[in-house]
Amino acid sequence: MASSVVCANCGSVDKTKSFTPGSILLEIVAWCLLLIPGILYSFWRLSARRKVCAVCGSPNLVPAESPVGRRLMAEKPASGTEAMTHG
Repeated sequence: MASSVVCANCGSVDKTKSFTPGSILLEIVAWCLLLIPGILYSFWRLSARRKVCAVCGSPNLVPAESPVGRRLMAEKPASGTEAMTHG
């Protein structure tokens, strides 16, 4: 089971997505034209893949069970609720 995470930027909880840098189009062209650069580019893209916040795209994720994560959850409102109450 995956542990909960909190975004240090926006305060959202458990909303992550996988981010792969680079361009899939460039990767396809590199594979079609040149085999070795295609392999190297694919390896770089896959090794640089990371989880980011699905709300704001920040890579600053903190485990919710950590002291910093608990503090962030207490300080920042749940995402989406403040917009509903103020408008």
